[in-house]
Amino acid sequence: MGNKKLLQFKCEVYNFNIIVSFHSDYKQLKKELEKISKDDKVYNFNSIGSGACLQFDCNTFFIWIKEDTPGIRAHEIFHCVHFMMDEIECVLNDDTKEPYAYLIEYITDKIYKFKNK
Repeated sequence: MGNKKLLQFKCEVYNFNIIVSFHSDYKQLKKELEKISKDDKVYNFNSIGSGACLQFDCNTFFIWIKEDTPGIRAHEIFHCVHFMMDEIECVLNDDTKEPYAYLIEYITDKIYKFKNK
């Protein structure tokens, strides 16, 4: 299994950038984020919890997985997908559940492949 800490990729379907961090060291994570974005959310970001999801601008989304468990991955991926779909004004309901599910699958597969290289 890979021990890499930072995954960055583009979600081509919706033209979003996704950054996933597996840093458990909050200070190191904050340094990495400051290199990526000057958004105020980086400076206000705190280390409470086992993970987090932030939207830096209209097309960059950040997932932090402090404690890497399947449940925390799923939890933060769902938040990310929800933020992304809000950005394109796609509200979760019976008619839109498939695009949500496909996007969750896409991000989950990207993370799985990254962590299991």
